[in-house]
Amino acid sequence: MDDALGRLRGVIDGYGRTGFTSVVFGALKSAIVILKILLLNLIALFLLHFMGSGVMIIGLIALNAAIALKLGQNRIRKALRERKGLLLGTSFEHFTETYSNSEVGSGSVIRPSNRVVKVGENGKYSIDYQNEPNPHVLIVGSTSSGKTTTMLTFISRASLHAGTRILMIDWNGENETWAKATNATIWKVPENLKINLFKLNGMDKEARASMVEENLIVAARMTPLQAVKAKGTLLDFYSKGVEPSLPELWEALCSGEKKSHLLSYRLMAIQRVIGYEPAEFWSRVLEGNNVINLAGLNENEKALVTYSILQRICEFFDGGKVTGKQKFMVVLDEAWQALRSEKNSSLAHESTIEKIVRLGRKYGFGVVISTQQLDDLPQVFANSSALTMLHNYRDISIYAKNAFNLNPFEIAYLRSAAQGEALVFDRHLAQLGQWWPEYVKIAPLTGEEKIRLAGMNSEYAPEIIDETQQKISLGNAAMKVGKSVRSHGMPLPEGAPTPGEHAGLLGIYRNQGKDLGTIVSFIKKKGWLTSANSLYGYKGKPSVFDTLISRGMVKVANDCYALTETGMVWVDPNAIISVQSDKLGSEQHKQLLAKLIDQLHDNNMLTVSRKEKHSFDIVAYPVNARKKSLWDTNGAKGYEAQTSARKDSVNENIDKSERWKIPMVWVSDNEEVLSEIKSITGDKNEYVLI
Repeated sequence: MDDALGRLRGVIDGYGRTGFTSVVFGALKSAIVILKILLLNLIALFLLHFMGSGVMIIGLIALNAAIALKLGQNRIRKALRERKGLLLGTSFEHFTETYSNSEVGSGSVIRPSNRVVKVGENGKYSIDYQNEPNPHVLIVGSTSSGKTTTMLTFISRASLHAGTRILMIDWNGENETWAKATNATIWKVPENLKINLFKLNGMDKEARASMVEENLIVAARMTPLQAVKAKGTLLDFYSKGVEPSLPELWEALCSGEKKSHLLSYRLMAIQRVIGYEPAEFWSRVLEGNNVINLAGLNENEKALVTYSILQRICEFFDGGKVTGKQKFMVVLDEAWQALRSEKNSSLAHESTIEKIVRLGRKYGFGVVISTQQLDDLPQVFANSSALTMLHNYRDISIYAKNAFNLNPFEIAYLRSAAQGEALVFDRHLAQLGQWWPEYVKIAPLTGEEKIRLAGMNSEYAPEIIDETQQKISLGNAAMKVGKSVRSHGMPLPEGAPTPGEHAGLLGIYRNQGKDLGTIVSFIKKKGWLTSANSLYGYKGKPSVFDTLISRGMVKVANDCYALTETGMVWVDPNAIISVQSDKLGSEQHKQLLAKLIDQLHDNNMLTVSRKEKHSFDIVAYPVNARKKSLWDTNGAKGYEAQTSARKDSVNENIDKSERWKIPMVWVSDNEEVLSEIKSITGDKNEYVLI
């Protein structure tokens, strides 16, 4: 075994020698071939010289013709191998074992080794993707094993040489560089792409409502009872000819007497990714390469987007909108994780991955899954993939379980594989009689291929989504969906941080004394700021943290970050409300405001306490939906916290919305108090229960 590994590594490390070494090896190889031919001719001369000169000449001619034919066949076979299909890399001859099965006991089977054989050959390795029995591809490997390079190499050459369109769901946002280099359109959720679960899109009302129910159970983690309630309410809207928005569905489900705190929380958890769905997204799916970037979303949001997109693709192909075989690939870079909870749900139907496997075989579109989490992989996909590429896998459990029926030689190769090397199982070759996997070193894209690939797609930048509709309340109680007032007299306070700087301040505030990596990871997870250029700086431009340090808001000691007093006043609840210390009232009122500020900060909203006479307790400014570097002053709201429903106190504050020309939000931690305020104000404002 060790000898076989040593030989393979020696061949790989020595492959492609240049200069004097290459000439010597080439000459020796040619000399050996010539000596073999001469030896065969001498043997033939000895055997034929007793049969007469005529027979001897004919025999020698026949022998040399057979030799020439054999050499020609080998050259033709190698040439065809190197030219046909999509180039993956360089293959190498290696050792493996053949087996003879024998039955033992009551039906159990063992596979004793029959003999060790050398298989494969050294040379370029291409995949005849067009003739695969199905179009699905599985790529498995540990971190840094090279599986991402394999995935990008494969889909790039499929796009370049076969005209295949790519739709990649980028779970962690790690493939944006590839997308930009190839001019693929980048759809960033929720900035320029959201999912509209409730749009019929030509589907029957009952069918669409059932699909929404599945989404809510599988991806939004609702209980079956909660999802059934949502489905019933959705059907009520459809019966009236209305395709509701999420806030409209929420209000019908959870407001007034039907109030449900838990259901409100579930809907609030997915509200960022549900909304306006650009029509051009689906029109471009079969026209070019597209990448859906899910970085910055939480696991529920990622799962909902992925699950919905996969369902819509099934709908897209199975609904008669696509005719004939399509050169199309859906790439799930770790995004198949969205399907894990489906197999554990109580839904008794064909799973989404099973449907995609079936439809892919029917319509010719493929699913490419790249993963390191083998245990959670849907078994139906592993069994249905035409191409399986196994890279180095450090978790030894894969070898104990032997999910891919590997023999000892293959396991040894896999455990010792260097970065970018893989065992490739090709079902098309298996149908032609090749029973062994190829050992391949992946060849990355050449500079010429990258240039040609970028030229295939025209650059397209989707517009930022600007939705003015009211979001679900931060609280769990009923909320009035009111109209926004577009002009107001509450400008930004002087010296306010930008949204990016504010995100940096919040990240440090909630991770005081931590290192930059921890702070950046926290900010990205929250989705406040995801641009690497902003977080780390770019080409001499300072990062957001550098700017905060220069403004005296942040200090660094031993690579640990902390806020100065100047920075604390923008994010610390106690520092914010201390501006109006003379009007704070009871300790309960202070605690209520502190909780409110924390909730507003979860959406990276700038919260300030104004000094103006008759001002609100808190004024909050959201980030501008179009220009993320600016605050949306037109979207500002005034928050008034109440610990009691004294009519004189409420009436004193009623005219604040009109006075300052911004929407008014009443906040309380008591349902009865909030209900009484509603009756006094005529239910004309927004109301939040904390």
